[in-house]
Amino acid sequence: MKILLLLAKGFETMEFSVFVDVMGWARNDYGYDVEVVTCGFQRQAVSSFMSR
Repeated sequence: MKILLLLAKGFETMEFSVFVDVMGWARNDYGYDVEVVTCGFQRQAVSSFMSR
């Protein structure tokens, strides 16, 4: 199974990490074949904690 997470500019890191964490539990604790793939509209993802 492949999970796609779309990261909008300024995404909240804590909101994103919940999905990655739960999918990691599914893989490690329950043996599901899960791959998390992230994407965005730019090459580098910029969260709300990263300022330029």
